[in-house]
Amino acid sequence: LAEYGLVVAGGQRGGRFITECSMLTGGRWRPIAPLSGPRGGACSAIVEDEDGQPEMWVMGGIDDGRNALATVEAYNPRTNTWRSCLPLSQRRQGAVAGVVGGRLVVAGGFARGVGALTSVEVYTPTGWTPLPPLPHAANAATACVLNGRLYVMGGMGSKKLQVLELTEEDRFVWTVK
Repeated sequence: LAEYGLVVAGGQRGGRFITECSMLTGGRWRPIAPLSGPRGGACSAIVEDEDGQPEMWVMGGIDDGRNALATVEAYNPRTNTWRSCLPLSQRRQGAVAGVVGGRLVVAGGFARGVGALTSVEVYTPTGWTPLPPLPHAANAATACVLNGRLYVMGGMGSKKLQVLELTEEDRFVWTVK
């Protein structure tokens, strides 16, 4: 949320996951409203709300019971509040996220009993909808959106560069570079 400051939400301290959040503005960290529950290993993206204002969405992660989460929360810096959003269709920690073609996408991650994930989902007003899977599983990868494409780089045990783009036919397609 560059026009407001840098936000840090949740994480781990002393071996426990926390709800605390902070914002860096004017060279100083200040506490902001906490998450609804302990969360670490989540992914986040900046999404415009219905008024065209930025919100930070935090998706998935892991709780103190070491369970992968499907919960989603959105932070509004104007009101310093979090709101619950529709949950992901799959629990995941260590996933990546980005906005492609105006749509919020969450990809990969890890789920206990499943392992590293190839699944991908996109947020719609009615909930999360599956997209074509990643060509290669990506757990704890890094990602960025550049020129309208989501680049998913590496991850535990992976040296792949996977790219998601929205075609002119309004379809999402993955390629490996």
